[in-house]
Amino acid sequence: MIIDGRVYDLTEFAHLHPGGLKIIREYTGMDATHAYQMVLHHANPEIDSMLGMYEIGVVRRLNFGMAWGVLIGPNGLESMTLASAYRIWVRYLYFVIELENSLHNEFTVQEQSTTRHEAPDALSPYKAQLMLQIFKRFTKEYIGSVMGDPLHSVWAVTSGLCAPNEDVRWSADAVKHVEQTEKARRVEQLHAELATMLETVVQQTDDVLLPRMGLYFDILETADKNFMRDLRFALLAGIRVFEEFEGDTLVLGGERLLTAVKSVPDVLEAYYTNLFSQLEALESGAASSSKTTVY
Repeated sequence: MIIDGRVYDLTEFAHLHPGGLKIIREYTGMDATHAYQMVLHHANPEIDSMLGMYEIGVVRRLNFGMAWGVLIGPNGLESMTLASAYRIWVRYLYFVIELENSLHNEFTVQEQSTTRHEAPDALSPYKAQLMLQIFKRFTKEYIGSVMGDPLHSVWAVTSGLCAPNEDVRWSADAVKHVEQTEKARRVEQLHAELATMLETVVQQTDDVLLPRMGLYFDILETADKNFMRDLRFALLAGIRVFEEFEGDTLVLGGERLLTAVKSVPDVLEAYYTNLFSQLEALESGAASSSKTTVY
């Protein structure tokens, strides 16, 4: 994480943090300067000195010079500096990292006891309900957020500066196309099916279905985490173009910037495709095991 322009690797310290691992994880990969100062850590010489043990470098300040371009904004044609375009990319990346960290923290419920006499790794009906809420929130809020305004802003800026002939509505159309596929609808339908399973478990006080729900949860958790990771990698590819070319980004790296932002809807499509395949494999396996042989 970044604090006051310096980069720290807190991997070894994370489990020693008095406030718990979740706080460290929440700011991983981000600029935590404001949070660090809010709790007055910067005013404590002992804490500040300890932080220095984990320093691995300083943030390099990029020089974009006077580079600028013209794009179509909300109010028509407008000029924008390359430095401003870079900040829009960084804000999008930070937003994705923030949600990714939050998702990892939410999934720690899998490792915790949520009811009395419950083993930390056991799946109770209550924990299943919490997991369902996480998955629903991911589909409705997380995906909707990262595939919404931040993406459209980055696309409008990048296409405007690097390829004026591109359709400014492309990003919205691309996401809409993916969300209307059969595979996306199947994933959406799964949440209702799992909710029905849980209702059956609760009403019949029968935990037979819980292990099967656990298999679905494992698949969904892995897929959701991979989606956020792959989206982060896609945006990092764009950020590295700015870092490599700085003031010459538009001239030497324009195509790579376009490729990076165009890969974002592909990440969403891959998420639904891979998840759809895993669900089919799980359900076909369950169907095969339920068959009986007649002699």
